[in-house]
Amino acid sequence: MEPDQSLLKDRWFWLALLGAGLILSVGLWFDFGPDQAIFAYIAWVWKEHQLLPYLGAFDGDFPGIFIIHRLVLELFGNSVFGFRFFDFLGQLFCVIIIYDLARKFSGFRASGFLAAIFYSTYYFSLGPTHSGQRDDFILWILLGIAAIILYWKNWNWARTLSTGLLAGFAFLVKPTFGLLWPLLGAWFLVEGLRQKRKSIWMELLVYASACLLPSLIIIGIYWKAGALAELYWDTLWYDLEIYGSSTPVGLLGKVRALGFMAYAFLNQSPLLSAGALAAILMAFLKGKEIKEKKLFWLLICLTIAGFFSWWFQGKNVPYHRTPVVGLISILAGSG
Repeated sequence: MEPDQSLLKDRWFWLALLGAGLILSVGLWFDFGPDQAIFAYIAWVWKEHQLLPYLGAFDGDFPGIFIIHRLVLELFGNSVFGFRFFDFLGQLFCVIIIYDLARKFSGFRASGFLAAIFYSTYYFSLGPTHSGQRDDFILWILLGIAAIILYWKNWNWARTLSTGLLAGFAFLVKPTFGLLWPLLGAWFLVEGLRQKRKSIWMELLVYASACLLPSLIIIGIYWKAGALAELYWDTLWYDLEIYGSSTPVGLLGKVRALGFMAYAFLNQSPLLSAGALAAILMAFLKGKEIKEKKLFWLLICLTIAGFFSWWFQGKNVPYHRTPVVGLISILAGSG
């Protein structure tokens, strides 16, 4: 993606990046939480002893998080600070995209500043246990997808291919984000039909193939290692049996979960909630005046995927909300 020169000349942007960076920099001194320690250890065993995840050490998470930690080890070595620095750089990326999208949506630079501060304050509040988690990395992917769709306007094939690969990797990090696949597929279909692109069906085939490709690569690696059974038992079976049995069951349980989620979010993030609700209300009341309608509906689409993952997991865990908070911050700054 080519750098936005107007963004680089924006004083509010640099102020937002400095303020958010100072807030997020405190996380450089965070230690590992229990989950990060397990992920890092499995990645270390993989690197040092050439034992794939689930072969050298057991964990029920999908392989995407171990790929991320293996990347950290390759880039920054075996240290907690290396992981936190990697996370810090990723969060700065999030701040840049959040600022720019909030500015574009509202037309006001102050909206971008507020959105960046809202998000960075929330992320810092997660502390060492809930920052650097799987859902936190998912936000990087969602914002990357938003940037590709909105900025690569004339590169249809590159957009569909890149978006599919990112959505496919998101599934490997957190399988509940498999909902991204049909949501974004529907997005590209509607967009292509409106633009009357003759190649839309071929683009969708490329998109679907790209979504599947990361998982197919993982299956191929474990098949070659003769460890398909371990991959199945430690991911699909374990998650369905263990995590599936701990979520609210029945229609009443699911409905009650929605009510509790709304209460928890409004209670714990009142300013963020009020700003986002105001932005959504204004978007519907003054729909004809909203210049960035595509951005608005893309945020809604991605937020639906984040909300579904949070709801489906059925737990009031702070980092499960990170994708929703990151996307809503864009609307909240505008609101």
